[in-house]
Amino acid sequence: PMLYDDLLTSDKEKALAKAEIRRFFTRLAIFAALCWVLFGLVFGLAAVPGNTMAPRLCAGDLVLFSRMDRGSAAGQVAVYRQDGTLHLGRIAARGGDTITVTDSGALLINGSAVAEPDITTLTRPVEGGPDYPLTLADGELFVLCDLRTAGADSRLYGAIPQSAVLGTALAALRRDNL
Repeated sequence: PMLYDDLLTSDKEKALAKAEIRRFFTRLAIFAALCWVLFGLVFGLAAVPGNTMAPRLCAGDLVLFSRMDRGSAAGQVAVYRQDGTLHLGRIAARGGDTITVTDSGALLINGSAVAEPDITTLTRPVEGGPDYPLTLADGELFVLCDLRTAGADSRLYGAIPQSAVLGTALAALRRDNL
């Protein structure tokens, strides 16, 4: 027969087990909330949708971006939505700047030619795109793909509102390393 002390030990063990389960679920809830804050409010992850940013970013690469920085400097890679589609592009100009894309393939910002040593294709205007010179209003950005012959960017749809920017890229994880 079971003694009273044996029952007491069993009840204590059950209580300890329940307490341990509660602690586990509390920790799990805190971890989930922390992940939601970090990846919902501070950081974001986006898969590169195509090869428009090649050779630096290729289709399928994962980009970690900061939601806190919405595109404040020329040269930053911005993650943004245009017509409901996720895009990546390099910020070429901001509000107040005047952009000219020449037929000869030059990019002029405020009348000065922009040196882009990493860009291997010419920056030509796109048929149906904006008229140049284009002066950006406050809160607008002019973004360009790195592979200028392949992607849709501000040469096609004009300046984008800074509010369309989800964030700026911090790091990339190559798809072949997954």
